[in-house]
Amino acid sequence: MRFVKVLGIGFVVLSCTFAGFLKSRAVIRRKDNLADFCSGLEMLYEYISQGLSGLETALEKAFFKCDFLSFDGNAPIFNDCCLTPDEKTDITNFFKETGHSAKKFDLDRINAFKTVMTQHYNEALAETKQKCKLWQTGGICIGLIVGILLI
Repeated sequence: MRFVKVLGIGFVVLSCTFAGFLKSRAVIRRKDNLADFCSGLEMLYEYISQGLSGLETALEKAFFKCDFLSFDGNAPIFNDCCLTPDEKTDITNFFKETGHSAKKFDLDRINAFKTVMTQHYNEALAETKQKCKLWQTGGICIGLIVGILLI
């Protein structure tokens, strides 16, 4: 009987710890997704400025590293993404308006949006280390507290 109780408590502690580390990984993945998206914006700028391909082809080539993003025409589809709802809305609005105006205006919009997304990336980069430690430590502590309460 005592073995089952110890096993159950160990399972609770490990589960909470694992949940904290998973949430920590989600914070890191958001930073990585934003970095990939910013580099995709730079590539999109180059493809549009050179005019070598159509918009759909340019979008697919520019954002090939963004595995969280796929396109249905101009509309982005987010796949298992850790971005905030505001960032998703901004990206969706950006792609809805891309390709519907003059080349110069589209290039200016890409530069402006790249600045905004770079700010989001810098914020994510600054808070990644702190939030990762918080989630990891929180998961361990909550697991230990629950384990102690079950004793």
